[in-house]
Amino acid sequence: MSIEQPIPKSIQPQNPIATAESLFPDFPDDSDKTRYLAFRASGFSITESCRLLNIKEDTLKYWRTFDTIFSKLETQTESTPRVHIALQILQRSYLRNLHLILLQDEKILIKYHENPDSLSEKQHQYLMKALNRYSLQSLQAIISLDNQNSDQNKGNTINFSQILLQIQQLTGQLPSPKFPESIKSQEGI
Repeated sequence: MSIEQPIPKSIQPQNPIATAESLFPDFPDDSDKTRYLAFRASGFSITESCRLLNIKEDTLKYWRTFDTIFSKLETQTESTPRVHIALQILQRSYLRNLHLILLQDEKILIKYHENPDSLSEKQHQYLMKALNRYSLQSLQAIISLDNQNSDQNKGNTINFSQILLQIQQLTGQLPSPKFPESIKSQEGI
């Protein structure tokens, strides 16, 4: 019996604005508030953000006056350096992509476990490359970093540079940023 969950073929690259929107709460009374904050966080001016949403600046003034949560979030967005917000967006995109790679790994590992002879040559090559990512040293580095993050900031952020440096120190190599050839050929990349 297979517990494999297929990777949907319809996965589309996520829009950076949609990723930015995920940084803010949903406003049940008006989704344009979330979209406005996402545009502002992504570097659009007040005027540009209003134009993109097809709202008047009077609407924005109304939100600021009568919605304290929106007003507070807008102030925080204004005071947060764009670089910090951009890094949050990159972190979310990185984790999303990493999750897709791990799903592909799992799919091939399950197929191998059920019937090792059923793997194609490309899948076997992919498996051999994927196994290099699963070392005790890598697991130890991730656990160590999780513990450090929990101690430092209660796990609210992830320091990818620190993760890569620690993995390099423990394993002597950096994880490859290249997309495995077997995935490229399967997905037409």
